[in-house]
This record gives sequence, structure tokens and C-alpha cells, in this order.
Amino acid sequence: MAAIIKSTNDTIVYTVDYSKEDMDTFVFCLARKRCAAKLHRDMIDLSQFCPEKKAADRKGLSSSYQILSELGEVSSAIIDTKIADFMNRSPDAIEYIHVSDQYTGTKTQTTDPQSPPTPAPTNTGTAAQQQDALNASERAVRRVLIVAFNLVPQNGQSLQVTSELASNDYLHFVLYLMNRVGSFRLTSKESKAKANKNRQRIEETFLKSVNQQRQEQAQQRREEQRRAEKEKVMKSDDPELQRKWDEKEHKREMKRRQPKMKQMKIKSM
Repeated sequence: MAAIIKSTNDTIVYTVDYSKEDMDTFVFCLARKRCAAKLHRDMIDLSQFCPEKKAADRKGLSSSYQILSELGEVSSAIIDTKIADFMNRSPDAIEYIHVSDQYTGTKTQTTDPQSPPTPAPTNTGTAAQQQDALNASERAVRRVLIVAFNLVPQNGQSLQVTSELASNDYLHFVLYLMNRVGSFRLTSKESKAKANKNRQRIEETFLKSVNQQRQEQAQQRREEQRRAEKEKVMKSDDPELQRKWDEKEHKREMKRRQPKMKQMKIKSM
């Protein structure tokens, strides 16, 4: 595990990274209503794995919070009495809790949530270099616990935040939640099956995107080679070389214009 603490003017954010063995497969978020809507819109994993937002008051929490959970049993397991007691004692403290084994950041970090970033086109890069760039951009997920605390008053209520509170109460809360997430394992067969199915669906979509991008890069390389060959022919004073080039281009164009025929297999009687 690895932890990072990030402080801004109005929030302090604790981020804990888990290894694959230290966390089960689920995506969960508890957040203030306005924040929940923004996170659901912007975060790739929440938009992919948590289609619905539910009221948190069913779990004994304030109605100002909402829950986004991939699996039903996760909410009950994560929000126990200690978590609920802390949030009820400090109703303005927590902005959001985000737990995910599929964390890939926000949608603004990539034009397509399913696709790897496209390497910048280059006329000098080799095929191996372009392939390395594609391989380096393949989908990689983080397993994280992110807790964001408010450092300013909410809803007109006074929130007394001191360095001692931030370093003690907040840290103790994060440590407790960190251990709880690490020890939790799915018990329901239905939940395990749903989690596996969801991840398989996302992975298949991503692999299709990778394959399409590889095909586009291969086509780009072919076009670059054709342009280089044409430039070489145009600079040549050999009329025979130019004639052969024209014939080759004519055949290529005719082939491109031909309608594609579908092959049909006929079973013998």
C-alpha cells in the first residue's frame, strides 16, 4: 500500500493505493449530492460501473449524501457503525469517499474513456517506436481509496478544523477505512459474477479500441510509405519507372472501387 495526502484551500485529500492482492473487485462512492453528480459525470470508473445514485439516508447517514455502488453488498460492508458515527458527529467533514479497483482518472484525461491515448503522428518514427508508444498506453487501472475532507463550513454550519483535527481524527478515520477496505471480500456468488462480467465487458471494449487504433496506425504507415515512394518516383527522370508507378496506382484505385463481396458458405446436402 502507498498513501498520498494532498491539501488545497478548502479540502484535504487522502489517497491510498492497494496492490491487487489487498483489495477485492468493486467500485463504490459516497459523496455529497452535488459532488456525487460531478464525480459520476467525470470519473471513468464511476460512470462505467455505477449506473445509479441512491440516497444515503437508508444507511443511517445524512440525506445530503448519495451512494454510487457497483454491488449492493459493498455499501453495507463499507458503511458500518463507526463510519456512520463519525459522519454524524462531523456532518460537514466528508466531501466524498471513493473506493475502486478500476480507477483510471477522469474522462478529460482521454478523449474516449475506452481508448488509450493516441500517440502523436510522426514521419520519422519507426514502426517499432510507434508500437512501443501504443503498448505503453494500454489500459492500466489503480486500486485506490480516496477520501476528501472539507476544511470550510458547509450549509452555513460551523466546521471547526484545526491541524490537530486534520492530523488525528481525519487520519484515524482514513486508517480505519483503509483497513476495512483491505479486509473486505465479496461473499455473494451473484456479486462476484456481476463484478467479473462488468470487468470483462469493459476489457473487451477496450481491446476492440486498441485493435482499431493499431489498424489505423498500420494504415497510416502504409500511406506514408506510398507517399515516400511516389516522391521518389516523381524526382526520378526514368519514364519507365513512372509508367510502372502509374500502372500500380491505377490497379490499386480500381481494386479500391470494386464492391466488396461477402463470402457465403453453402452446406452440402
